Amino acid sequence: MVKLKKAIAALTALGMIMSGSLTVFADETPAAEILIGDVNSDSNVDITDLSFISLFLLKDTEFTDAQQKAADADGDGNVTLADLARIRQFISKKINRLEFYGITLTDIVNTAIRDNLPTSDEIEKFYEDNAYIYEFPSIESDLIECTFSDGTVMNVREALAEGVVSISDLDKYGISYFKKPKEKYELKARVSEIYGEGMLVIPEDKNIIEDKVFIQCKQMITVLSIDVGDTVNIEYDGKVMTSDPPQIRALNISILKKTTFE
Repeated sequence: MVKLKKAIAALTALGMIMSGSLTVFADETPAAEILIGDVNSDSNVDITDLSFISLFLLKDTEFTDAQQKAADADGDGNVTLADLARIRQFISKKINRLEFYGITLTDIVNTAIRDNLPTSDEIEKFYEDNAYIYEFPSIESDLIECTFSDGTVMNVREALAEGVVSISDLDKYGISYFKKPKEKYELKARVSEIYGEGMLVIPEDKNIIEDKVFIQCKQMITVLSIDVGDTVNIEYDGKVMTSDPPQIRALNISILKKTTFE
């Protein structure tokens, strides 16, 4: 019993630190709708529920059948220290909502492709982690639906932000995106030719050994009024497409020297 009290005290104290408060009260939980973890039936899972379960484990209070079901976080039919620990993990965000409630991802679908919906051609940043920035080729994150086993549907940006979907899930369901390192690469070059979708440049830096490189930058050419002969600095994601000539996608371009026509 002493060991149990120490374990309960440690788990509950950590929960108090995470929430910053402690309020203990008992309430009769309606049997019609039981939210796992919500022992006091206030529609929240928080430190109050942790404290209530602690009192139950110490035999300082009794639970109704509905409260016992709410406190049984691991679903084994008993209320134990394991349930207390699991609810604490949820409160402290060590596990997300889907993990806590045993909900699984069932599908991710791009409804823009499925339903042939129009989208903007502007590149959309939808997520980033410590190493990479992730972008869609058009404004479409609101149209990419993530469906879960409980019937919940979220758009992909919300699901990634909440941590209930990962980038590997997008790969699994065939969702296309661009990925670029946060580290920037730069190329100083002279513009040789200009085409509809970009321009051919002659690198002046040694980080690219090819004689000529095609730069994908259709909009930037018009916005910056780039001309043949201009010297430009190109920021790109470090990726060089193996083609003839090699291609890179410009993230940003600045003109270092304009061509002077006499």
